[in-house]
Amino acid sequence: MGKSDGNRFLKNKRQGKGLYKSLPLVFFVVLMLAIIPDLAVPQASSGFKAGAGLFSIHNSFSNTQQFAWQAGFFSQADLSDHFTLQPELDYAERRNTMVAADSSVSLILRSVNLRFLGFYRFNDHFLIGAGPYFGYILQAKQSPVWIDKSWFNPFCLGLNAAATLQFYPVMFSLRYDTGLTLLTRDNATEVVKTLNPFNGSHTGGLELIVSFGF
Repeated sequence: MGKSDGNRFLKNKRQGKGLYKSLPLVFFVVLMLAIIPDLAVPQASSGFKAGAGLFSIHNSFSNTQQFAWQAGFFSQADLSDHFTLQPELDYAERRNTMVAADSSVSLILRSVNLRFLGFYRFNDHFLIGAGPYFGYILQAKQSPVWIDKSWFNPFCLGLNAAATLQFYPVMFSLRYDTGLTLLTRDNATEVVKTLNPFNGSHTGGLELIVSFGF
């Protein structure tokens, strides 16, 4: 390993340690944001949620949709007879296989996500909604390794759309999400100078979420 390679390795190592040190603060902030409706709106309710579906990566290469799942907490506050706010905090694991030329890579993304969904309630049982989500990538695992892990964007922003059937305390929600930020730091100097198979990649997925309120 040359001197420049060694310096780059130490820099990436320090950056990785910095990200892990910030995790407790990240979890604290998103947890506080997730419970605000319970504190501010007396009639708000909370509960657990879990779901599974298919995850995909959108780019110029061939991708195979694979299994994705999430689990976490939600809070639901009725702002009026028809409008409901539902923040959520969850841990998610998503898998995908990408084929480029004669080789392929399997990718596993593990993240913690904060979602804000606004719903319009048609009646006591049917709601449709949408809203943004903010994610922090805990791990991007490749097999085999195609790019340095520091090339992945640690933060992500996206949009969720949902159609929900509610039979309180149980809710069934069909969700579609699309990522607005790039999967990798395509504009970073060290990434631009090197071949990046994930260049221009966005994420997306379709999941069925089951929630239980209390």
